[in-house]
Parts: sequence; C-alpha cells; structure tokens
Amino acid sequence: MTTAARNGCLGVTARLLERTAHQAGHHLSLRRLLADLAGIQETILLYQGDKGRPCARHMTTTMTPNQQQLYDLFNLDQYAPTKRLR
Repeated sequence: MTTAARNGCLGVTARLLERTAHQAGHHLSLRRLLADLAGIQETILLYQGDKGRPCARHMTTTMTPNQQQLYDLFNLDQYAPTKRLR
C-alpha cells in the first residue's frame, strides 16, 4: 500500500470515528477527538508475585470523563489484553 493510499484510509477511518462520536452527542473537532483517543494509554505493572514468580498487570491509565465516554463508545475494552488463568 502506498503512503497516499494509507493516508487516505486513515482519513476515512478518522472521519468515521468523528461521525460516530458526533452521532453519540460528542461534538468535538477531529483534532480534539484524535487527541483524546491518543491520550488513552495502557500501562503494565510488573511485580513479584507469590512464590517469587514475576507477574504483570495490564491496566489503562486514568482517563478524563470525555476519554472514558469515548472508550465506552468505541468499545475499546475489547482490544485490551485478557487475563489468562493459570
């Protein structure tokens, strides 16, 4: 895929995100919408667990109320890693 085609796809995707947010009552500029979404981050907490085994806990960073609404609107939790049972 060429750079121009990739940029075109990104533009279409961004506009679909903007339209979905607008239909849900979030009247944000595209720049603000993308900035809010970019601010949603995941962090990994590494610690020593029981029996000295290393453990990792995945979590999202603290979100603003607007970011939380966008997170819920776009179902972003479906992309978060799932916890494996041992």
